[in-house]
Amino acid sequence: SMRLTPNAAIVAMHGDNAMDVASLPELLPAIDRGRRTPPLSSTTPPPTTTTSARDDGRHRPAPHLFLHFDVNETILIGDPAGGDSVEECLNKVIAKSAFVSTKIGGSNYGDGNNSDEEMKRSPSPGNVPSIDSTHDLEPTHWWNGLPLPSSSGENDNDGKSNDGESGAGPPPLYTGWVWPPHACPYYRTHYKKFAKRFTECPHGSIYRPLYERLRSKLGSDHHDENDRNGEPTAAAAEEADGEKGGKQQDVFANFIPAFFHALQHYFPSTSGSPGSDDVNSNHGSASSGLPPPSKATLVLRTFGTDLPLVAKCISEFATGNHPSYPDYYNADLILEEGELLRSGWTHRDPGDNERRELIYELRPSGGKENEESTISGDDEVLNYLQSKTIVGIQDCYPFWRKNDYAPWSGKPVWARTAAAGHDHHHVLLDDNIHNDPNDGAGGIRIPVVVDTSGDATTSTTSYLVESASYDSLHGTDALDMHGKHLIRVPTIRPLLEDDWFVRQIEEARRRVLGEDERDEKPSDTTLVLSNRNLSEMDFDRDYRFPPDLNSVDLSRNRLKSIPSQIFDLANLTRLDVSRNAIQGFPPEIGRLANLVELIALSNHLRLRQLPLEELASLKDLRMLDLRYNRKLKQSALTTLRDALGKTNPNLEIRCTVPSPSAEHEGAERKKLSACDRDATLLRSQLEPLSTPQLAKRLERSFGVALDENAERAYDREFVMTELLKRYEEAGPREVRSEKGIPVSRDRLAALRAELDAVPWPKTTRERPKIRAERYVILQRPGSGEADSARTRKEAAKLARYERLFDLAVETLAEVDAKFAKAFTALAVTKNFVGSPHIDTLNVGPFYGLSLGDFNGGGAIAVECSPFVVAEVDTRGRLGRVDGRFPHWVTPYEGTRYSLIYVRAPPPVAMFEELLIHRQPAS
Repeated sequence: SMRLTPNAAIVAMHGDNAMDVASLPELLPAIDRGRRTPPLSSTTPPPTTTTSARDDGRHRPAPHLFLHFDVNETILIGDPAGGDSVEECLNKVIAKSAFVSTKIGGSNYGDGNNSDEEMKRSPSPGNVPSIDSTHDLEPTHWWNGLPLPSSSGENDNDGKSNDGESGAGPPPLYTGWVWPPHACPYYRTHYKKFAKRFTECPHGSIYRPLYERLRSKLGSDHHDENDRNGEPTAAAAEEADGEKGGKQQDVFANFIPAFFHALQHYFPSTSGSPGSDDVNSNHGSASSGLPPPSKATLVLRTFGTDLPLVAKCISEFATGNHPSYPDYYNADLILEEGELLRSGWTHRDPGDNERRELIYELRPSGGKENEESTISGDDEVLNYLQSKTIVGIQDCYPFWRKNDYAPWSGKPVWARTAAAGHDHHHVLLDDNIHNDPNDGAGGIRIPVVVDTSGDATTSTTSYLVESASYDSLHGTDALDMHGKHLIRVPTIRPLLEDDWFVRQIEEARRRVLGEDERDEKPSDTTLVLSNRNLSEMDFDRDYRFPPDLNSVDLSRNRLKSIPSQIFDLANLTRLDVSRNAIQGFPPEIGRLANLVELIALSNHLRLRQLPLEELASLKDLRMLDLRYNRKLKQSALTTLRDALGKTNPNLEIRCTVPSPSAEHEGAERKKLSACDRDATLLRSQLEPLSTPQLAKRLERSFGVALDENAERAYDREFVMTELLKRYEEAGPREVRSEKGIPVSRDRLAALRAELDAVPWPKTTRERPKIRAERYVILQRPGSGEADSARTRKEAAKLARYERLFDLAVETLAEVDAKFAKAFTALAVTKNFVGSPHIDTLNVGPFYGLSLGDFNGGGAIAVECSPFVVAEVDTRGRLGRVDGRFPHWVTPYEGTRYSLIYVRAPPPVAMFEELLIHRQPAS
């Protein structure tokens, strides 16, 4: 195995025959205070190790999808009935993903003879065989070897704290299904008693920045972000008149935003614009390549008494009262009291030819119950659930406790079978599902069938008897259902990633639909680091990739060169570095002898910086994709074919070679910068979107799918023209008028006086691609890297505008005190005009305020959906707008000042990724 070091958090693990590589653990990095890398979000998915594509089941009928969501610490943070506050729950969430070493003095507890299989299969005692449970363990080190601070706050790391001069930063958090060798969660040790205040005690204080970030994700002020394809998916302008908040904010407070993202994904709005993404999401399955479910049902599962609270929240969401989904409406999701049930178990007395059988039942949650109102037996329960769109079930905690918290006795779901009229796929998402056959909340029910010999057995492949009965899976058979019918929810993941639920559900659907034809051969190991804002500085000389990687995706970053560590990967067959700023390949690329595909489209490549001799030596190379590199045209393609084709006649080389007429048209029509765009034209309003985003909109909103293998699918002008044609046929977009929150006259007068006297910089503007007479950006103190030259320069500039900045902060604090403390930069402009654009560095909505002597417009216009634009009146008002969607200023006359309060990514360390790879067969 590989050595685990603080600077290269890599763990080698043996392959598990019961799991493919996609099921192996994932790492969630913690926030650090070093180099600058953006935090995780739904638009920057975490790096993952995945398998190569398998049959996705697209030719098979898609079953009815039942989404069973646990409540506490799955979709809701805070458990008043259980005595846990929001703060305590968040601390527990982090403690459950903070892993510690089960070693003392370099040796395992006990005799050290525990096998890898034992460690994987028994999270409670498996890693520490000589004691009853890891709950008796008092760890001294984190799982990456750094020492834990003492309970008094002292540290034995040679006088250095975990986030101090050593530069190691907080130990990475871990969220995988299989525990790493010789490690367990902090929450599973003797120190569990500190878990509710984990980030406040010496042990967990290094994770306090992460706690603050998680806390900021809760409540009603969160805005949904782009989907995984980069297409805007939610309304970007918020209601800002202050009257719609109050009660609604309390309803949605402390619910995880990813839950609402999943709801609108699988239960599309039924009254939005006829072509909007929500209405035509097809249960959101287009992006996964799977057929949509024939129907979807939401089942809320809890042992507690919080169903009425959740019912009210979902009903408010269903009627368009969630501030991030104001246009959403789906009456089928309104949860009535009659759909709130409680479960129970009873025994059926065996007859002469029957065996004793446990029966699962549902009864009305309140009021009198009788035999007629009881839904008894698996078939009746399944029939009832199949007839509903939403149901709430309070499961029987006393029964679960009586059976020592065995998974089968908790919250049962049913394994998929098309027999007996039930073509369904049930998925339970719960934080209390563990890789332990004797501990967990999720159970699996399967039909009892008769095989050809007439003996009763449990199976999903034999045929059912005419009147089916059901039984529960036990032991490792139940564990094998993880990823298909059971999904463990490490709460920290959906808190940070809005699309996490959807991704897990889609992967479960893929496995179930394709499990009959699953390839038994070992799968390729893939590392995905796409869209992470990475540069060369993030791959320092201590960084190492797992040596047996077959595929690496580094697309959509800020790389100017390929990280040198890539060339150590002898097994690499596919490398994707597309959509970066790479200017050339080094000669070391010739070391990738097994490379089959090299994807480098949309970079800054030049022919003279391509090592032709080394590329020609790659005998297995079959695809060299160099499209959309402006300097690589017909002459470059000819040179490459001559140089590489002689030794590799099977190599396909792709370059973008425009026809003479197209080249002339391209010279006539270059992509304009935001400052040159006429904001009144639809084309200008769509220009900020990338070509893939335009193509996705063409498909989702107008049903026009382009062939991804066709050259014109990547031709921006062709895609834009097709999209504009469809918009013209559909008619003008709806324009919705919104107003910000009024600012007091005294504040406005003070700001206006200061703006009239402001000493603008000598440069016309600090943002040249935006059209404005004056533009200055003021960085908030403490928002940049400590004691850097740039930070000192920004501080000096801020001192010149100190009075204006202080007035701006005081003004915002009257409306939103929390955001007034959180924003990182203030943009001050004079006569900002049009300029449709997207603020790619923002991590959330901004506040905008305008003032001056102007009329006729001057509102901030922002896309809410492909067919709806909101014009937010910010004149003397603070309006909240999500700048991560296309937005611009509407035409006006006169003098207009504006203050824009934004939040940019905080300075954090490069995430030290845990890259799990399969151990080579011995």
